[in-house]
Amino acid sequence: MADYTETSTLEVDARIVGGGIAGLAAAAVLSRAGYSVIVHERSRTLGGRGATTELDGVKFNLGAHALYASGHGSGLFERLGIRLAGSAPSPGEAKLQLGNRLYPMPTGLKTLLATGAFSLREKLWLFKFTLGLQKLDTAKLNNTTVADWLRALPGSGRLALYLRTLIRLTTYADAPDVASAGDSLAQVQLGSRGGVYYLDDGWESIVNALRGVAIEAGARIQTQSAVKSVSVGEDGARVAFADESSACAKAIILAVPPDKAVELLGDLAEPSLARGVASLVPARTACLDIALKGLPQPDCRFALGLDAPLYYSVHSAAAKLGPEGVHVIHLMRSLRTGEYLDAHAVEAEMEVMLDRVLPGWRDHVYTRRYLPSMVSNSAVPLASNGGLAGRPAVNSLGDLPIYLAGDWVGSEGMLLDAATASGENAAKQTIARLGRPARSAVHGVA
Repeated sequence: MADYTETSTLEVDARIVGGGIAGLAAAAVLSRAGYSVIVHERSRTLGGRGATTELDGVKFNLGAHALYASGHGSGLFERLGIRLAGSAPSPGEAKLQLGNRLYPMPTGLKTLLATGAFSLREKLWLFKFTLGLQKLDTAKLNNTTVADWLRALPGSGRLALYLRTLIRLTTYADAPDVASAGDSLAQVQLGSRGGVYYLDDGWESIVNALRGVAIEAGARIQTQSAVKSVSVGEDGARVAFADESSACAKAIILAVPPDKAVELLGDLAEPSLARGVASLVPARTACLDIALKGLPQPDCRFALGLDAPLYYSVHSAAAKLGPEGVHVIHLMRSLRTGEYLDAHAVEAEMEVMLDRVLPGWRDHVYTRRYLPSMVSNSAVPLASNGGLAGRPAVNSLGDLPIYLAGDWVGSEGMLLDAATASGENAAKQTIARLGRPARSAVHGVA
């Protein structure tokens, strides 16, 4: 998908390194504001971890993705005029797995009263906690770990397991010993306040929509364009490519993973940035994606592990992801930092969960894919760093015309919301540096 081929002498307002969601968000905002933009993506396709793979006509995301309806990403898409098809998931008879037993998941008062997972006293505590969740001042807990918060409140029993499970579900990370309780609980608030959406055709719909907005507004996108370094000289900023050519720009946005950003910057990387990147704690997840021709137990469409970090959801119940009659299921198993498990054993653990919640599934397999370890959250908000406020800033390079973007950058949001917030912020800081563009803004945005 090489949309554009350039000469190395062409100067543009901004060059964006990385064609994932953060980079495409920055490109859309900048180009809409009237600035000339070129996106450089090293691979053949756009999207990064937001890409969608098609197998036998089935659309598989790289793990179980969900769009937060009240998050920054949804707001930016609305401002850009992007309309995404999909719907909120309906869990049906959702389950909690504890040991080898399944219990009804408390999705409302009726199921809370009915579940055997908790005692009457625990149910009362959970009911009161749920009622007061949105009023909880999470900022006071930013320097407290999830583990310490749990010990101070529900203790170490099933309630603690359940709250930890909710945090894992919304943050895509299982790091209670280091994660900020404040920012983790703020993410739980975000999920309960507006809910989430599963998207038709997977997250490639986001990638294609952002790409379309950027190109329509004049941005140029170059795939298979591997940048090996960036520099700043008297002629402005410059990117150097793997083929030894180079190109200049008035500003550069690095929308790449944290270690790649430090590598591209080389000597330009501030010691504080290098230390900040080195201190980041990524979350990793094993993902088992299965498409079934028929759904043996259609009522249970969602399940979580209480004593094991497991996730199960029938995403095709809310989004069109494959041929008629084919059901798409995502399973995930969170991997703790420093935890090294046999990949086959982890896959088998997810299959056992599927045996419990969907007996008979093995006779209906249409296609499947297993990803034993992938990054699900590039920067767990650390209590030791004050939570999200401790992540590297978009303008970590100070006065240099180089900005950062990604789900590990800036103090706003997690996951896709962090990617879009930092991408938009990087675009706005570029706009502030460059002043009035050479051409008029297109439609206007943000």
